[in-house]
Parts: sequence; structure tokens; C-alpha cells
Amino acid sequence: MRRDPAADGRFFYAVRTTGVYCRPSCPSKRPRRENVLLFATALSAEAAGYRACRRCGAESERARRKRAELIESTCRLIEASVQTPRLDRLASFAQTNKHHLLRTFKTALGMTPAGYHRWLRRKKLEQGLGRGESVDSAIYGAGYGSPSRVYERPARLLGMTPAVYARGAPRQTIRYGFATTEFGLLMVAATQLGICAIEFGRDREELLSLLQRRFVNAELIATNARLDAWISAIAAHVAEPVADLRLPLDVRGTAFQKKVWDELQRIPAGLTVSYSELARNLGEPRAARAVAKACACNPAAVLIPCHRVVGADGSLRGYRWGEPVKSRLLAKEKRAFDSRKKRSGC
Repeated sequence: MRRDPAADGRFFYAVRTTGVYCRPSCPSKRPRRENVLLFATALSAEAAGYRACRRCGAESERARRKRAELIESTCRLIEASVQTPRLDRLASFAQTNKHHLLRTFKTALGMTPAGYHRWLRRKKLEQGLGRGESVDSAIYGAGYGSPSRVYERPARLLGMTPAVYARGAPRQTIRYGFATTEFGLLMVAATQLGICAIEFGRDREELLSLLQRRFVNAELIATNARLDAWISAIAAHVAEPVADLRLPLDVRGTAFQKKVWDELQRIPAGLTVSYSELARNLGEPRAARAVAKACACNPAAVLIPCHRVVGADGSLRGYRWGEPVKSRLLAKEKRAFDSRKKRSGC
């Protein structure tokens, strides 16, 4: 109850209603006594199914190593499995309970073990088709039991059928359009599923060249009414960021990149986090450099707000479209954020 820092490391407390465990000095609101359980170590709290509090950094270094080992060994087992391994068998192999394994895996990779297995098979299929293998050979080589398993959901796997993908996606349609902003010419491109690229540049030729290099054999078509509305919304947001935009995205990257991009979209407009803080929020405290690389690969500026990530000392630390653009975006969002706070009386 006293939040005594001297007690840190001597025990941990967990809260049944939140599923979180904390250090004794945690500044979070005190729970009801009947909801509290005490543990001698962070590992014992995790073994009982509780997750570490991010606010007080309750997870110990030993617990972090243990979690990393759990994820790595589980990934290796999934990668060696032809069929999707059952969760209870993975948990038995890792000598833990399946609920703890599922929660830990999803926190680290942003997907379930079954989802990771599906992602691996899709990547193998893409690689096989990219190497020029026959469609059937690539399908069976990726671990699918029959071609029908792929053709029944081609859009979800590759965005098109395997045969079309193998030919370099010549029929994939990407629409694009432009708008003028104070940061230069804005280009927005979208597939049928959502926005796949947002870029700033000097002129249309430069931006179209970037789009063609990213989607080599796709058919590029000028904008339609739906994309026009999205472009107008993005341009208006750049001019005056009143609130975050929530438009459909169709961005492709590695599992880790997507995990970083998802976390970026949780940073409220008007606030910033450091690369190391973002890594800790992802449960990967040593991955600050990997986080920075994922931010640099961000395909959808503004909608995936990588400009809200700064150095630990508050410095801008670079930006794909230049530090002056990053600085002005942050200043606009800060003014809008302060104005909302003032109007609400907070």
C-alpha cells in the first residue's frame, strides 16, 4: 500500500481482474485486496498466467530471457511442422500452459501460432512462385495439401490467384491520385482492399516512378471516386490534423514490421514516443534499432504515423521525407492536441 521501492524484487503482486502483475512500487491505481495475489518472482506470476505491467516494468531480465527462449523455441517447432501444430502440443513441448503460450506469442509477434504457420506457408508459396516453380510444385512445396486449399482463398493469400502471381501480377490493379500540400505533392495509391502507398515528392513523374518500382507489373490506373475521397481526407488531415484518420490499409511487410506499424497507429496525435519506448511497448526492449528500420520502411505516411517516434532525448532522429516535414507535422498535431485539451477544460 505504501508503494515502497525498497520492496521491489522481493515480491510481485498480481491482480485477478486485470491479469497483470506489478512491482510493489507501481504507481497504478491500487486494486481491491480480494483481487490480489502475491508471487515471489516474476516467472512464477507469468507461469500462473499473468502478464507484466508495462507501466512499472515488472518483468525481470530473467523473465524476459525466458520469454524470448519460449518464443524462439516455439517458432522453430512451428517452422519444422508440415501441418499446423496444435496449441496444446506446442505448450506441452514448451512446458507451459496453452493460455500463457498463446498470450505471450501474440504479444511478441502480433499473431497466433496458427497464424504464424499460415504466414510461413504463404511466404514459401510466394518464394516458390517467384523462383519460377510450377504452380502445383510451389503449392505442395509450401505445405498445402492440395491446390484447392489455395484457390479457394486466393485474395487472402496472395491478393490474386497463384498463376497470376507467378506471372508478376500483370492484372493487379492499383489506382493512384495526387493532391498538393504544404509538404510537397502528395500521392495516394490503393488496391481493392485499401491504401497501399502514401508518398510525398516534388512532381508526378518522381512519385509514379516510385510506385512502378514498388509494384513492378501491376496495372496503374488513375483515381476513382472512392480514392478521391480518401485523398481529400488525407490532404485535409495534413493541413489540419484535428483527429486521427481511420482509412482501410493494404500494406505488406514482415510480421515484425506489421507489428510495429500497428503499434504506431496506437500513438495519439499530439504525443510522441521514443524508439526504445516503442520497442518496450512491443515487448521487445532490445529491438530499438529494428523498430527504427520498420519505421523507415513505412509505406503509408501519416496514416501510419512514424513521425511520432523520436529519439530518447527528444531529437527528431531523421525522417523519410525530411526532418523539417517531421517537425512541422508534430507541431501541427501538438497545437491541435493542446486546443482540444483547452476546450475540454482538462
